[in-house]
Amino acid sequence: MKRKIEETLHAWKATEDDMRMPLVIQGARQTGKTYAALGLGRESYLNTAYFNFEDTPALKGFFERTLRPAELLPLLSAFCGQSIHRGQTLIVFDEIQACPRALTSLKYFYEQEPAYHLVATGNLLGIALNREDVSFPAGKVAFCDLHPMDFEEFLWALGEKPLADAVREHSARVLAAPDVPESSFPLHAKGLALLREYLVCGGMPEVVDARVRDGRPEIVLTKQKTINAAYVGDMAKYATPDETMRITRVWDSMPRQLTKENRKFQYRAIRSGARASEYETALFWLEKAALLNRCNRVSLAETPLVAYEDPGFFKEYLLDSGILVSRLGIAPSELTTDTKALGAFEGMLAENYVMQALVAHGLAPCYWAYGNQAEVEFVLQRPDGTVVPVEVKAGTRTGSVSLGTYRKRFRPPYCLRVTAQDFGFAGGIKAVPLYALFCLEL
Repeated sequence: MKRKIEETLHAWKATEDDMRMPLVIQGARQTGKTYAALGLGRESYLNTAYFNFEDTPALKGFFERTLRPAELLPLLSAFCGQSIHRGQTLIVFDEIQACPRALTSLKYFYEQEPAYHLVATGNLLGIALNREDVSFPAGKVAFCDLHPMDFEEFLWALGEKPLADAVREHSARVLAAPDVPESSFPLHAKGLALLREYLVCGGMPEVVDARVRDGRPEIVLTKQKTINAAYVGDMAKYATPDETMRITRVWDSMPRQLTKENRKFQYRAIRSGARASEYETALFWLEKAALLNRCNRVSLAETPLVAYEDPGFFKEYLLDSGILVSRLGIAPSELTTDTKALGAFEGMLAENYVMQALVAHGLAPCYWAYGNQAEVEFVLQRPDGTVVPVEVKAGTRTGSVSLGTYRKRFRPPYCLRVTAQDFGFAGGIKAVPLYALFCLEL
């Protein structure tokens, strides 16, 4: 399956030796990090020397002996039974969080042997390293994040690249013209139908692959539950028993947190009497594991947004809409046959999807609230420093007192309204269909 990270990986390979740092691909488990690294090796190198530190604990002994590449490389070559050539072999350190000294060794590869091309993959890096007395190679490695597949990548996997291209072309033309109140996209209904399928399936590559190969909802659900079980397994593996209990309680509370009308995170939704002091560390763990995406409230929608964040009020969204749907307990067969099966959950799912898409876009959204009188789902800071509000609606009804209040107070250059409506740009509001969010240009 084609992923957007491929462009990043090829650009990294093309960097001059003295500028190219070892690359660490990080992200939640099962987002396709290993697949992307091995794909780069297949396409662009003579051979790939692959080492998995979770599956092969004996590898750790090499790094206990030495961190010097000149001494490590002969050992690694003999271990994998392949020659490792400068510039022609891709070295892949998979699950590097299981061997913190291997992560430290990346510093020496950069300083002593920069002509060797090395990619590492890992999740829970910050969590695992907090438990080890190791030196982090700050400034000696490059990082890139890999998220679940976005909707455009989902369309590619389904063989719908022409539709994705058509959405991009239409979006670029319409949303650049502020005098077009509505511009009907001929494939609007198809875009919404496939988006609904994406919301149920989600963007975890193994789940998408199951959808493409088999298509049965029960197979998709089984894959989603397997991934969720792997996440829970990591909680036990990389946390103490007491921490694991708190982490799993927070994780288990997420469907309740998100189905509330007010989706602000509430500790009492974890269990009666729960306090922030008990569960802040658990939340931090889940965020560092890339399983939750935090959205802080701002009191003022002004630059810089970070200066006006109030960490006492925030929302948490799941990394993937499909994982969320699978945890709601709705029969997948209903979701594919009954357009009203999500019912009251549809707005929550749309909001989670938008947060997921914005994070995959490299953005760090906040939300704005004015007491209990008005709230805008997301606010984004543009590269030029101006702040743009993003209103989200699951359906086609768009009247919003909250957005009107925001506009009177802050007078933004324009507003984004993400709904099931068709494209348009009028009255200072860009109407972006939910399925076109991957085209977002601030």
